[in-house]
Amino acid sequence: MSRTSLPQTDFYVATTGSDTAGDGSSGNPWASGTHAYSTIRDAYDLQGQFVTIHFATGIYYQILAQ
Repeated sequence: MSRTSLPQTDFYVATTGSDTAGDGSSGNPWASGTHAYSTIRDAYDLQGQFVTIHFATGIYYQILAQ
């Protein structure tokens, strides 16, 4: 997969978001932190920039591999 330039440095996650249709913007957030992390890591060339992932209020469940 080719990585693109970072379009923004703030990304958003909300319990009402979507990991399939969301783009990580405040108006169209992702649903999970795992998806946010892997998408940012795999799709964008960070070029040494820091990013912030904002989590909306809610309960998030994470399945951890053993």
